[in-house]
Amino acid sequence: MDYRALAELVMLSSFGVSTLVFAVGLSLRLFLAPTLRELYGRRPNPEAEQKLLKAHLAQVEERLGSIEVSLERLSAADDFDRQLEGPKLG
Repeated sequence: MDYRALAELVMLSSFGVSTLVFAVGLSLRLFLAPTLRELYGRRPNPEAEQKLLKAHLAQVEERLGSIEVSLERLSAADDFDRQLEGPKLG
């Protein structure tokens, strides 16, 4: 067996393996690290989360109240328009 061919084979194999190790390391850093950080990272405390949910619920209730008021106004305006038209004579 030719030693030069063996040396080239070893050199190409080491280059391929080093490139593969670099690619795997970069992939782990880019994709796996943020996922693990999200899974095992610090969670917000439940009290702060509850306060945030209560504030959001209050905001939703306020919007719902304003929508109900608007709907009542539209209904009253529709009734008024209907009364102005009067009865339809066939």
